[in-house]
Amino acid sequence: MSIQKKPEYASYEITEQNVIDFLDEHPDFFDNNEEALLKLKISHNTGGPVSILEYQIDRLREQNSSIRAKLIELINIARENDKLAGRIHQLILSLVNATSIDNVIQILEGAFSREFNAQWVSVFLFKDRNPGEIARQDVLTERDEQVKRHFENFFKANRPLCGRLKKAQLDFLFGEHAGEVGSAVLIPIGSHAKTGMIAIASENKKRFHSSMGTIYLSQMGENISQTINRFIE
Repeated sequence: MSIQKKPEYASYEITEQNVIDFLDEHPDFFDNNEEALLKLKISHNTGGPVSILEYQIDRLREQNSSIRAKLIELINIARENDKLAGRIHQLILSLVNATSIDNVIQILEGAFSREFNAQWVSVFLFKDRNPGEIARQDVLTERDEQVKRHFENFFKANRPLCGRLKKAQLDFLFGEHAGEVGSAVLIPIGSHAKTGMIAIASENKKRFHSSMGTIYLSQMGENISQTINRFIE
């Protein structure tokens, strides 16, 4: 009488990790066992099992859709930044012909409201820069402890702040309209806002966002500072 020997794998339980380890050690396993690959079934989000080939096709479609959506988003951001660059260029050309600080403020308020679709525009010039004779006394402010506390990180970062601002910042910048602001941009005038800052805002939460071209906005802040300095120094 012959005694059949049981396969070795029957003497212990095969776990998922055993299978994973085996496939890691034999990456060409399915190359030599295509029938086994075709028999594999994977649960699909529709509820029923599908072949691994169908599953891979669905995954590729999902990835392609995600990539396509991201590409469209990047294209839209690039187009928006191109428009932003054009608006800033026009603003700088207008500033070249400014005749006084009051005229600069008038140009800024008009341009931001008209070209940037801002509903609120606030210009702040720090008194320690000695702006001299100026009719618009409402734009002058002290660089006091309150200002330093609310805008300390903004001063240190030395770059525009876009999107959602803190409540204390909005209260200072827009006063009674702070609660109506959906999104805003805060631009330093001069290095680390040495000369001042400009805040523009909209009710639209998506109007100003973190993807905006902050390099363009920084350059604009420097140009505004240079224009104002013509009347200070």
